[in-house]
Amino acid sequence: MTKPTSNPNPNPFTCNALSRLFSLILDLIFPPRCASCGNFSYEGICADCIKQINCLGNDICRICGEPRDKYFINDLCEDCHKLRPPFICARSVAIYEGVLKESIHKFKFENKIDLYPVLGRLLVNYVSSGKLSVQNIDSVIPVPLSIKRIHERGYNQSELLARVVADHFSLKMEVNLLKKIKEIKPQFKLEREERLSNIKGAFSCSPLEGKNVLLIDDIYTTGATVLEASSALKAAGAKHIYILTLARAVEA
Repeated sequence: MTKPTSNPNPNPFTCNALSRLFSLILDLIFPPRCASCGNFSYEGICADCIKQINCLGNDICRICGEPRDKYFINDLCEDCHKLRPPFICARSVAIYEGVLKESIHKFKFENKIDLYPVLGRLLVNYVSSGKLSVQNIDSVIPVPLSIKRIHERGYNQSELLARVVADHFSLKMEVNLLKKIKEIKPQFKLEREERLSNIKGAFSCSPLEGKNVLLIDDIYTTGATVLEASSALKAAGAKHIYILTLARAVEA
């Protein structure tokens, strides 16, 4: 008498049905909630809260994307007028405040990894609006975390966001070219000059052979991180570098 064997190729329709049933049961027990207001939402951030996000307009520095203030010289902020950064331009979807600030904080520090699709769509919608062209981009590269920080957090939030953009626009995603080789103090705890010295020499990059790169991060604060990462990309042979972040921190 032969022993019965398990089916090595289970019916995918049965598996999908069971998965959907399990998801429905979980939703009944733990209804999905908006990360900001706590109301019911399958999207992670509800439509009402999305409307509260303060999106940046066109009155910004041509290079770094800083909102215009009294120190602008023509279409450049004071910093970019004094010293041109190694990237072509940096663009952010919205101001780092309110709903977006709260959502990013939960995404990064409270293990709310399920927020990456809705946050990633904010980047996709920004690019689709024509505010940043990806037509000539060869590689999408996320700002990397150190090995220690990856082990602590379990994921790189910038990589998850970058993957949404790369997949939507059918762009090549490169996660192993740019590496963080230096463990640094958390940038958000430091002042501008401290951030610049803290991040110095933190990145290394494999050869890029004249590629046009879209570098993606979650927040542009002083620009220290993307400046140092861009310098590493440029030293590795990148032709043109473009920066895209979810949020732009602006001093009051």
